[in-house]
Amino acid sequence: MLMITAFVPEAETAAAARDTRAFLREQSEVYLQAYLAKDYDTCLKMMGGEIVHALGGKISVLNHYQATEAALKLHKLKPETITVGDPGPVIKVGANEQYVVIPEKHCFSGKDGNYLLDSYILAISEDGGKTWNMLEGSWRLSEHIKNKNLILYDRLRLPVRKIYLAEDPRLMMLEKGGGFYTPPETLKYKQSLRQRNNPLPAQPVRLGR
Repeated sequence: MLMITAFVPEAETAAAARDTRAFLREQSEVYLQAYLAKDYDTCLKMMGGEIVHALGGKISVLNHYQATEAALKLHKLKPETITVGDPGPVIKVGANEQYVVIPEKHCFSGKDGNYLLDSYILAISEDGGKTWNMLEGSWRLSEHIKNKNLILYDRLRLPVRKIYLAEDPRLMMLEKGGGFYTPPETLKYKQSLRQRNNPLPAQPVRLGR
């Protein structure tokens, strides 16, 4: 689901007094609560920075985010919960840029059971960690970073955004361009399941004359 969030801490002194990773995890949870409540005003306030500008600005990013959400609805998936993992290490680029990848897992209910979406939030500081922007991970964001700075892309190790059946992760879809598609390996696996559940009838034995 592509959406980008960002945020500015209450005060530089408050940010400096906390452990950076714990602080970012706390703020990512604030954003995700706003997301689940469809509080897009809060999401927009937590958005900003050079990458958001490069992606077309806040409204463009929000529109893309909502398009991704609509794509999931086409698959009759209803968002239920989002959990945040432990933030990764601070990746520094130059004197001022800092990046932190925060893993997250979305849970959806569907007609076949519960589905999980592996995703992430990318926290970005452009002033040496004094303020932070938080961007919801997406294929679009990943491709932008890869095309602009391949070295940074390799260092970040951004998770591949995929959604899969909790009971059988091989039944999955991958995100691309704001939508989700079924990869060839999953199509092959689905075919094997159909053949297993509907075996071909036994062929008659031809007796020799």
